[in-house]
Amino acid sequence: MDPDGLPLLYDVGQKRARYLGVRLSADGAIIGTDLDAKAILTCDWDGLRRVPLIPGEGPVQLIDREPCRPSDWSGSAQTNVLYYVGDQLRQAATSGTSPPVVLTNFLGQQLFALCDDGALAYSLDPAERYGRGVGDGYIQGRRFMERGRDVRFSPDCHHVYYKENAATLRRLGQLRSFDRREPDATAAITRLADNVGYYNVLGDGRLIANDNLATVGDHNRISLIDPERLTAQSLLTGPVALLSLLQVSRMIPNYPPDQVLLEVDNAEITGPRKMMLVTTPPR
Repeated sequence: MDPDGLPLLYDVGQKRARYLGVRLSADGAIIGTDLDAKAILTCDWDGLRRVPLIPGEGPVQLIDREPCRPSDWSGSAQTNVLYYVGDQLRQAATSGTSPPVVLTNFLGQQLFALCDDGALAYSLDPAERYGRGVGDGYIQGRRFMERGRDVRFSPDCHHVYYKENAATLRRLGQLRSFDRREPDATAAITRLADNVGYYNVLGDGRLIANDNLATVGDHNRISLIDPERLTAQSLLTGPVALLSLLQVSRMIPNYPPDQVLLEVDNAEITGPRKMMLVTTPPR
């Protein structure tokens, strides 16, 4: 974006920038790109627009005519974008093939996770109640969480994972899975692990979790959990804290998908932090 509000596309190979033919006001923003990186979504006084990045891909498309402003959601490539119109939180497909949908009428809604099928996990609890990122959880009006945090979807969007009863200083909770296809709310919930700290979902649907953390000791572990088969394998045991992880193949094409980079520290998180490259066992 140049100082005059004109979005530009920079061609790395040609080392040249090209204007995209639209202008944004000081309050306007680029709020997302489509999955094929063929268009950006802009939000401003003139509505939500889909702006093609490639010449010949068609004209600028007006998706929502009403003045809008961005939400605090990520602007990375995705199938849907979130934005505000007045006090309404709306969702629109980045492809521009469907009309926008009103999700809530509550300004300041806590947003937990957005899956590729458009499913949004959100909370009706304000951030001031238990802390930012903590509260009850809903998907399309269906409650799946009472007082939890760290909501993540499975790659196929059929399951949502979260830490229940995690409104504590240590942020530990019971790791659960909620099957969105199961009509019975009780039967939809499966317990996966207890006293869980950090966890994340791998591309094949399995989870890596730092669990069994009620007290510090040799029983602490980093586990590889298969939520479909309900099995768990210990990758590392002892007083260790998992802080983050990266499945390297998601960043480097053709890299082996079984290679996962872990950021770890001692249980008290006093440093020094270390990076460990681990190979996950086959499924």
